[in-house]
Amino acid sequence: APIRDKVGNITGVVLIFRDITQDRKAEDELFRSEEKYRGLFDSNQDGIIVSDAKGIVVSVNRAAALMLGYKNEMELVDLPLRTFYANSSDNGVLREFLAKKGCTKDFETELKRKNGAIFDANVTVTVRNDAKGNILRLESIFRDITERKKAELVVFEAREYAQNILATMRESLLVLDDNIRVISANDSFYKTFEVTSKETEGNCIFDLGNSQWDIPKLHELLEKIIPEKSFFADFEVEHVFPKIGSKIMLLNARQIHQRLKGANLILVAFEDITERKKAEEKMQESRDRMDRINEKLQVVGHLTRHDALNKITAIDGQTFLLNEKYADHMEIANRLGKIQQACNAIKAIFGFAKIYEQIGIGELTFIDVEEKLNEAVAIFPGAILKINNECHGLTVLADSSLMQLFYNLIDNTIKHGKKTTTVRVHYEKVDQANLKLVYEDDGVGVPLEDKPKLFTEGFSTSDSTGFGLFLTKKMIQVYGWTISEEGEPGKGAKFVITIPSSSVSILNRKSHIK
Repeated sequence: APIRDKVGNITGVVLIFRDITQDRKAEDELFRSEEKYRGLFDSNQDGIIVSDAKGIVVSVNRAAALMLGYKNEMELVDLPLRTFYANSSDNGVLREFLAKKGCTKDFETELKRKNGAIFDANVTVTVRNDAKGNILRLESIFRDITERKKAELVVFEAREYAQNILATMRESLLVLDDNIRVISANDSFYKTFEVTSKETEGNCIFDLGNSQWDIPKLHELLEKIIPEKSFFADFEVEHVFPKIGSKIMLLNARQIHQRLKGANLILVAFEDITERKKAEEKMQESRDRMDRINEKLQVVGHLTRHDALNKITAIDGQTFLLNEKYADHMEIANRLGKIQQACNAIKAIFGFAKIYEQIGIGELTFIDVEEKLNEAVAIFPGAILKINNECHGLTVLADSSLMQLFYNLIDNTIKHGKKTTTVRVHYEKVDQANLKLVYEDDGVGVPLEDKPKLFTEGFSTSDSTGFGLFLTKKMIQVYGWTISEEGEPGKGAKFVITIPSSSVSILNRKSHIK
């Protein structure tokens, strides 16, 4: 400041010095801090909106403007924060935040762009207060989670789809953890074995039911699955359940790895084969009984046929010589001809007896129906009939006599169908217990009066032996099947063979015609 005399002339100067080094340093530090904050604020990939105590926007970053569909940050300044929320209920939530001190809330909601488009977002809201508790500002950080929500929806739908498939499967399923404890089961398991989720979930698989499984092999197999990432199939186990008693089950197990949780699970599938095993045991008993009977009959039958056929051969030889000698004597020739017919009939009966003896001797195994039908067709010379073989993929528990069965049916069609041109053989599963194998032709059919006698021994409407259908029924009875004729007279014969499901395996349901 200048020093002046009485007349105003400057006679000197007063200089005042103050050290502002620390003030300058503080200002520089504040500038750098604000610059750093602004850099972080603007470069953040998440949208950031800062509003005042009344919820009016005072500052936004570039990411927020772009995410909300605005050209620049200034377009958002002075707008109410509620402008960007699609749901009006969120405004009430924001008011609750403003009423609290130092509150931070993370939630998912829908935000609205400038053009009105809605998108899913994750929002974190923080209320900043001063030392006295007054609201300074409201900080909102948000990110677009639309793609994540879509991915979650895809995963949810896939999981729901898989759960629906498991729920509708007739096969009983258990999911085990790596300690062989039950995590869950499908509806079929609960219904089949009459247990509840409370009795099942959380328990070790070996503790299900009233008795222990007592099967070391199963324990060994289950324990090996997880470390070896393997599976096993077709393992039979018998277990006692509280309400339904002893059941024989066929097990399949496979490891499942949950990537998200990093856990290993075991999926175990159960098939109740109790009835099938009983059927197999009964069939084995029948087969054993038939073996014993056939063993005796074979000895007697073989000796009888051998001796009788030798004598018939002698009769044939003598008859032939007499025919040569008395060819000019009509009466003698006619009588000799009847003797030869009788001999041929006896040979046919012995042929039938030989085939009949073989029924039930062979071990029953799963036989390809399509293949055996083709073999029977090949025996007949020439294309006498069109055979539609629609049995592709069907195998049944039978023996080599199955080919003879088809041969008898085709032979019966040729002899009695008269106008037959086509034979169709197909199958259909009518219920859970049985499958129907259908043989039908387009011939004259079977008269109503003949239907009750069709499978009786010796019945014939022509000069045949009458043993074909009788033999066919006997074969079917050995297999544990039934046969009936259900065709409409005048429209063709229709033989329906009913086979228990336990004796059937279908590899491919597609129709295959030859």
